[in-house]
Amino acid sequence: MDKSQQRLTSELEQLRLRIESEPTQVLEAAELCAVKANQILFPEGAIDSLIIASRCYWSLMDYRKGLKTVREAFSLINQVDNDEALPEILHLHALHYWGQAKYYSAQQYWIKSLEQSALVDQVEIQIESLIGLGNIWRVLGEYSLAKKTHGLAVKVANNMRIDWLEGKARILLSWDHYLLGNYIDMLSILDGAVEALQYH
Repeated sequence: MDKSQQRLTSELEQLRLRIESEPTQVLEAAELCAVKANQILFPEGAIDSLIIASRCYWSLMDYRKGLKTVREAFSLINQVDNDEALPEILHLHALHYWGQAKYYSAQQYWIKSLEQSALVDQVEIQIESLIGLGNIWRVLGEYSLAKKTHGLAVKVANNMRIDWLEGKARILLSWDHYLLGNYIDMLSILDGAVEALQYH
């Protein structure tokens, strides 16, 4: 990796930290980074720039543009030597379909994302995919399947010590218990969520 690629990689790492707090500014910067990456023939940088831009569109709830952007990233994946970015690309497809209420498409992409993230050991994407699949089951009225899927997400997040995802999964699991009428379980799971999110 040459110096211009290292600088761009460093810039992209910094942008990732600001996606949720400053999506509009990060989106503009990510689009410029994509142009730079293409100019210096750095497909990994272009893919990462497009992933960041797609995440910004998710934060801005512009699912159509987010899907278009992540598809562009997917089209570049064959230019790189590894599949490191593929799980996140598949997860972003699912998120944008979820945002458009296209649940069947979202479910298919989360299944693919779950499989790919297991192959390249990207645990956060695995957990996010499980959370997404659980949400699909809940929306479709399959509360028992939602409970099992969110429960698995809680277990994986807890085992890997990823507190913020454990808290998120616990909140959704408690909602599943509520919908199933298990109010006592719901409250104890919410207590666990408070504990997991204590420092977040």
